[in-house]
Amino acid sequence: MSRSFTKILIPMAAAAFVACGDADRLSSGFKARLDAVLDTKSKEPTPDQTRDALTRQLRVASSDAAVFPSRDTIAGFYAKHGNKLVWSDEVGRPNAGTAVLLDALRRAGENGLNPADYGADRLFSLEKELGDRPKDAQAPQRLADFDLLATTAFFRYASDLATGRVHPDEVQQDWHTHPPEVDIAAALDEALAKTDLPGLLALLPPPHPGYARLREALGALREIDAAGGWPLVPPGERLGPRSTGPRVEALRQRLAQPPGNAFDLAVERITAAKAALAGTGVLLTARTEGFLWGRPDMDETLRRMTAFAEAGADVLYAPGLRQEEQIAQLVRAVAPKPVNVLTPGMSVATLADLGVRRISVGGSLARTAWGGFLKAAREIAQTGTFDAFAQGAPGGELNKLFAEHLRR
Repeated sequence: MSRSFTKILIPMAAAAFVACGDADRLSSGFKARLDAVLDTKSKEPTPDQTRDALTRQLRVASSDAAVFPSRDTIAGFYAKHGNKLVWSDEVGRPNAGTAVLLDALRRAGENGLNPADYGADRLFSLEKELGDRPKDAQAPQRLADFDLLATTAFFRYASDLATGRVHPDEVQQDWHTHPPEVDIAAALDEALAKTDLPGLLALLPPPHPGYARLREALGALREIDAAGGWPLVPPGERLGPRSTGPRVEALRQRLAQPPGNAFDLAVERITAAKAALAGTGVLLTARTEGFLWGRPDMDETLRRMTAFAEAGADVLYAPGLRQEEQIAQLVRAVAPKPVNVLTPGMSVATLADLGVRRISVGGSLARTAWGGFLKAAREIAQTGTFDAFAQGAPGGELNKLFAEHLRR
């Protein structure tokens, strides 16, 4: 942390404590410390001044990255509170919200967050010091430190809980997401005024059912880890779709472990996806690919497709089915929901008679185009002729097609 940032936080701490009207002895002791901190002749800050705990709290991605909460955010928050302590009363007794915040930080792992990112250990240590130590000359320092650290921890934790630690746009610019916009400072002001910090913390996490299931799954995984972990697959050659032997059985046992086997998790994903798409008009297509990856088990395919249909999928898709009876079985199993088929070489009319409502061609059209390109290129390279160009679409026809598309 830069020295300039330390100098900003320490005067704020001074104002917070002096304004609370505590005993003269504590105020004079804190003023002496403040005078020492702001001594311009001092070349290096002391260990107390550097605030190791505060450094741990402030997450900085790089040397020029924005820090949250910013110095202006903290200063503005305390200014609105008359530069008084917000987590303790005038004589340093923690208020009700303090216990709620510390408990939330202890349980941050339930939401996939790390308490250390919010300086939790330092806060817990200061809390103990405030309770155990007398009101000595260092009491103002401890009270001010605790208050600033608690405010910073709440801002960081609340922001991460509401919108996540990483914005999707930082991972992939094409992900157009709309995370909630939360005024953390205003929300904390209101919660403190109403003494309802639990209510605010309950409103911050994502509200949809999928997030609740993620929390449950994370808890179950941590219980497994604490109990010794998962069954191990013995080392050996790489397993493939047609592998057999004891290592395959060991893998099956591993995949069947809680918080649910692969089948249960797949159904849960469909349920969560359906809930997330509610009201968007987007069709949810559920697929199972056993026939593509060496598991041509029709009974398992039907089991998955019917479960996905019941979970809310709008369209069912099992690429790799190539026999008419297999396709007809699937259509009957999920009716009246539509079935999508990866074209198996049958005509549109034949597939329609089987009850298929959608047909996918995969990469066939692209491969057809590339096949024409390769044929023409080989002819040029091998014979020096250009006869294959005669099979290409006329430029005028392509231009007309593109123009019509742009007008739609």
